[in-house]
Amino acid sequence: MSIKIAGITPLVDLDSPIYQNSHFTWREATRNGRRIPQNTSYGGIIIPAAQITGNIVKLARELDKIRAQFGDRPIHINSWYRPSALNAAVGGRPSSHHLLGWGVDIVIDGYAPPRVTSILAKTWAGGLGDNPMYTHLDLRHLMGLAAVRWDYGVG
Repeated sequence: MSIKIAGITPLVDLDSPIYQNSHFTWREATRNGRRIPQNTSYGGIIIPAAQITGNIVKLARELDKIRAQFGDRPIHINSWYRPSALNAAVGGRPSSHHLLGWGVDIVIDGYAPPRVTSILAKTWAGGLGDNPMYTHLDLRHLMGLAAVRWDYGVG
C-alpha cells in the first residue's frame, strides 16, 4: 500500500525504509498508514505536516544508532507519530513529542524496558521515560530543551 506523506514525493510504500538503509519503515511510524502527519497546533503554533515528516526521519536516524548500540537487535515500535485527536484520546499530554513525530515508545528484543532506559540514560540527550512495558524516547533537545528523565510510576 502506498500513501501520500507531506514533504515526500511521490507516494510512499508503507514498507519502504524511512530513509535509505534504515531499519524503520513508514508503516511503523504511521501505525500501518493510519497516522499520517498533518498540520498540528503545538504550543499555539502550527507545525506543518512536512516538518513533522522531517522529524520522523531525524528520529529514525537516532533509532538506527540505538539499534547498533544494542547489538543490532530489532526495535519494536509501540507508538510513534500521533495526530492531536488520537493523542488526546489516549491521554497523551498536549505537549507530547509524539505530536511532532519525534517521540516514540520502543521495546528492544532481549532487553527489559527498564534496562534499556538504564543504558540509554548515560548517553541520550533528549527525553527518556521509564515504563515497565516500553521505553519512551524523544528529541526535545532539538527544541533547545534540557534532557528529562522520568518514571511513569506504573507497576
